[in-house]
Amino acid sequence: MLEYCVILVLIVLAGAAPAWLGGWLALLAALIAAPSVYAALFGAPYVPAAEAEVRRMIELARVRPGELAADLGCGDGRLLLAAREAGARVIGYEISLILFCLARWRVGGAVCWSNFWRADLSEVDIVFVYLTPRAMTRFERELWPRLKPGCRVVVNGFPLPTKTPAETAGAVRLYVVS
Repeated sequence: MLEYCVILVLIVLAGAAPAWLGGWLALLAALIAAPSVYAALFGAPYVPAAEAEVRRMIELARVRPGELAADLGCGDGRLLLAAREAGARVIGYEISLILFCLARWRVGGAVCWSNFWRADLSEVDIVFVYLTPRAMTRFERELWPRLKPGCRVVVNGFPLPTKTPAETAGAVRLYVVS
């Protein structure tokens, strides 16, 4: 939401500014918006998980101290904070510049401004995923085979299309890579 407010302000300012400045402000708004549009098309739009969902995801993950947990599309970092509080080492991936900055500020250096589809997840013990149905299909096809055996994938919202969850709590599902 914050990102959209910044973009709206830039567009309004661009309309009221001299032509040379308005063009630059419009370009800046487009550059800020581009990663969010990409994320909405190929991953998921920013929809923050409710506190109850975050707790459920952490409970189903059964985080053990020292495990590495990755949040794909970490948004504002709330799930990373909860996983770290439970004892995990964390890494988050976020493509939206404004959300990346917010998560980095909240979580620290454990957040990467990058596309999670290219991430090396081979050493990750827990993966948190909150994606659209189309992106879940892609996740299963492209990232699932690269996860190590025993990796726990905790999904909020839409299920993996051909996998059977080991456990379910509301809209949160736990899958274990065999």
